[in-house]
Amino acid sequence: MFAVLVLVARAGPGSSLNCLLLLGAAFAITAFSDSLYVYLAQVGDYSTGSYIDIGWLAGYNLVTLSALLCIGPGPHPDPWPKDEEQPASFWQSVAIYAAVLPLGAVLLSETQHFLTVSALGVAALMFFRQLITIHENVALNRELAGLTAALELKVKEQRLRLLGSSAPDSSDTQ
Repeated sequence: MFAVLVLVARAGPGSSLNCLLLLGAAFAITAFSDSLYVYLAQVGDYSTGSYIDIGWLAGYNLVTLSALLCIGPGPHPDPWPKDEEQPASFWQSVAIYAAVLPLGAVLLSETQHFLTVSALGVAALMFFRQLITIHENVALNRELAGLTAALELKVKEQRLRLLGSSAPDSSDTQ
C-alpha cells in the first residue's frame, strides 16, 4: 500500500492517475482479504471457497484492469524528461546486498553444519552472479547509449545532405 501511495504522490502530469488509483484499490482489497484470512485461520473458521476468496479474485482482476487501462489507446508521455534521468552507479545497485554479509557471518559463527555452509555458499554464488549481471547491464547500457548517439548523428548528417541536395541550384534559376 505504501508503494502505491508513493507512486500516486510522484505521478507526473503525463501519467495516468486513474491507473494508479485502480492499482491502489486492488492492493487494498487484496490486503483486506489477506488480513481477514489470517484472522479466520487463527480462529479456525476459514474454509476453502469462503466468501473472502472473492476479495482476492476482485483484487487480482483490478490489477489486470489497471494494466489494461494504462496500456489502452492514447499517448502517455514520460512523467520525467530523459535529460533528468541519471543511471544508478554500480555500487548504488550493490549496496542493498550489504546486509547479506553480516547475516552470513552470524550463521557461520553459531553452527558448523555442512548444510548451513552449503546454503551460504549457494547464496554467495547467487550474489556474485547478480553482481556480474549488474556490471554487464551497465556496460551494455553505456554501449547502447553510444550507439544511439552515433545513429542520431548519422541521421542528422543524412537529413542535412538530403536538404542540401533538394535545394534549388542558383544556376537553374538563371
